[in-house]
Amino acid sequence: MLIGRKERLKNVEIFHRVKKAVIQKMMPPNAMPVSALSKETGVSDVTLYKWRKEYRDKGIAVPGDDSRPDSWSAQDKLAVVIQTAGLK
Repeated sequence: MLIGRKERLKNVEIFHRVKKAVIQKMMPPNAMPVSALSKETGVSDVTLYKWRKEYRDKGIAVPGDDSRPDSWSAQDKLAVVIQTAGLK
């Protein structure tokens, strides 16, 4: 079955919304582990790691699988500092 342009655009928009919501769950203060998020959402862990890498490459803090900040990578710690620097 072929779908029209409007439907494809709507599907892409929904995909990006879902992806953003899932990534948000990996970010502070949630910092949900990829394994738990995969079980909750049904998105494969490989896909979640890929999405996390895409966001990290943009300089957005998406910590690892451990929710304790002292175990985050230096890259993630720096990204959190940069993201929150303007909050006063």
